[in-house]
Parts: sequence; C-alpha cells; structure tokens
Amino acid sequence: MLATALLALVLGAPATSTAGLGDSFAAALEVLRGRPARARVLLAPAGRIPDDPAALLVLSCAALDAGDLAEAGRLAGRLRSLRPDAVEGQLLVALLAERRARPRGDWIAQAMSALARVSSPLDGLPLLDVDGTQLAHWQRREPDALPDVAGAKLGAADAFLVGWAWTTRLGDGADPALRKAALRLAGSDERLLVQLAVLDVLEPGAAANPMTPDVERARRAALDRIAREPLGRLRALALRSGPERAPLSDEEVAGFEAAVVGLDGPLLARFYEELLPIFERADPVLGTDAAWNAAVRFALSGWMSANGLAERVPDSTEGRERLAAAWVRYADVLGREGILLFDMLGAVALYRAGALLRDSSLSGRSDIVRRRSEELRATAMCVPVVVARLPLRSLRQAWARERVRERQLAEQGAHLGLSCPDPLKRPSGRE
Repeated sequence: MLATALLALVLGAPATSTAGLGDSFAAALEVLRGRPARARVLLAPAGRIPDDPAALLVLSCAALDAGDLAEAGRLAGRLRSLRPDAVEGQLLVALLAERRARPRGDWIAQAMSALARVSSPLDGLPLLDVDGTQLAHWQRREPDALPDVAGAKLGAADAFLVGWAWTTRLGDGADPALRKAALRLAGSDERLLVQLAVLDVLEPGAAANPMTPDVERARRAALDRIAREPLGRLRALALRSGPERAPLSDEEVAGFEAAVVGLDGPLLARFYEELLPIFERADPVLGTDAAWNAAVRFALSGWMSANGLAERVPDSTEGRERLAAAWVRYADVLGREGILLFDMLGAVALYRAGALLRDSSLSGRSDIVRRRSEELRATAMCVPVVVARLPLRSLRQAWARERVRERQLAEQGAHLGLSCPDPLKRPSGRE
C-alpha cells in the first residue's frame, strides 16, 4: 500500500489555479506564498473577524506564522467555539501551546507533539483541503493548472524538468511540446536528471510516440551522456539485457556489480536538493511536493532497472554468489535513503540474495526490515497529516527541509505513540 500511495502522489501533480474557488482557499494560497496581508484583505476586511471556520483557520495560521501567538490563539479559540469537532482547531491549540513553551523550537517536533494530543487526526472532512483542491483542478486540465515557468524565468532544461513533473500524458504518447524539448535536450545537458527525464519522455509507446529515427538518435545520445553515472549504467544494463528467461551472463553480473558499487549516498536526497529550488521558483506553494515526487521517480529508476534482471539467474555457482553479494550491497544502498519505501525494496533485494544462495539468514534479515517498515508506515504519515490540515507556511518550509529523514521522523513519532491512517483512505463523504 505504501508503494500504491506513493505512485498515486507521483502520477498526480498539483495545480496552481484559484479560479472559481472560495476566498478561504485563495487566502490560504496567499499565506503559503508569504503574503498574509492579502489573505487578511480577502477574509477580514476592515478588521472584522469572520464566522467561517475555514477563514478562521487561515487567519490563525497567518498570525502563527508571524509569531503573533495572542492573535493566533484568539482566532483559534473562535474556531474551536464554532467547530469544536474540527481537527484543525485542536491541532492549532496544541501547536500554539508548543510555540508558547518554545518559541524558537523545531516546527516538525512541535507538530508531532501537537498531533499526539489529538485522538483521531483524520476525523471528519478537512476544513480546507488546499492540496486536494489543487490536485482536482490539475486533473481537470484547466488552462492555468501548470506552474508559472515563464514568470520564474527558468532556463530551457529547468523548464523541461518542471514540465516533465507536472504534465500529464496525452493518450498513449508524450505531450508534443515536452517531446520536442526532450529531442532538443537529449545529450546536450550534462545533468543526469535531465537525461533521465528525456529517456522517460521518449520511451517508445503507441502510435502517438513512435520510435522514429530522431527519437532513436536522441535516446542513444541521452544514454551515452548518463553512461558515466552508476544509475545510468544500471539503465543501460537493463536496456541491453538478454531474453527474459535466459541465464544472466558473467558480463551482465559484472555490470550489475560495478553499477551497485558506484552507487553512494542517498540518491533521493541528492535529487531532491537539486530539484527543490527549481520547482519552488515555478510554484512557491506546491513546488515542494512536485520536487519530492519527481526525485522519488528518479531514485526509483535505478530499482526499476535492476528489477529487470531479477528473473534471470546465472548458470554457475560463482555467478550466483556474485549476484547475491551485489543484491546485498544494493539493499544497503537502498537502506541509506532513510525512506520506508526504499527500505521495503531493500527487503526485496535481501530476499533475492537469500533465494540465490538458499541462505535463511538473509531471508530473516529481509523479514526484519520489511516488518519494521510496515510498523512505521502509519506513523510516517503523521507529519504530512498536519502539513495538509494547516495552511501554515513555516511548517511547510520545515517539512520541505526535513522530509528526507522520513524513517527517523517515523521512529520519533512511534516513540510518541503516533499513528495515522493510510492517506488514500479518505472519508466516504469526500468527493
């Protein structure tokens, strides 16, 4: 289910339009863009405090962002009096208590402590579902649903990465403009992520994306450019792989070993760090999630390439031992990501190594990693719950910095006794 949740987020990028939506939603976006004065003009003209719970939520978050705890408390109290059942009001009151005690404290730690005081953090519908509304708007493909690439003054390659992350597929083929950009950038930009996106856009498909000579040349150029990177070597190895059920050759085993040895450090964190400033320029509100989802897709590309070799086994005992050792090393690489999805993939890698060697100790290690990841899964969703429920810019900025520590944060949350339901299991009344 974790992989399903992730892929649902990855395949659905958020939008940025506010057309036809209420003042509370528009004001929430202003707060998240760092323009709280505009939010107050929309919701509290002439200083009048509204009676709308969603408006009170936005104004309270704006005051909390500004460090005006007294005003934030007054507005949160009004919200609680109108909607005592609303989770957002409970979260605000608890978070305000944390900020009063430690005004310069860590936002993420304080959000988890606040959430620990809320018995059912997903009870009822959100007062203001900013991210869900944006996602629905994007899925309707409304004209202004893409980020402001022109306004952000992005270069061609950066604009291509943003377009790749946000743009849907048209039928069975790539978006024509994106495809044209991919053909121009293939092999010409040195960055690994640009070339991986080029390969994704130019993946052979149905009639809308045929393998024409120019596409074939562009794909070769992109593959040549990334061949110096371990992730690129994995991709090339998978593309050159033999028949599906044929034994894995010594050359292929050696290629897998070399690629895995070259993988160092958390790839996801590296990719996210590269993408985040680009995507936040294009969309200051939702660029964080778009950058994260794109970084996950890039980091998963290595696994997808390695996975293509999984059904093939070397004929020789030595070959199986070498392949098993490479899978164990790859499991360690995946574990260094610090992300539960990659821990689960690491458990699969360990299981494969155990099956190759008929080694029950490796299978046992796989089970330990898998069970721990499953135990932490619900806890890992707790901080995103608070981030989604509260249009609080300071908290979102902190989450943008800290989300690469998912496993560590989940362990901290587990220590506090936190547990949150699967994010895809929405209340039945929600559209």
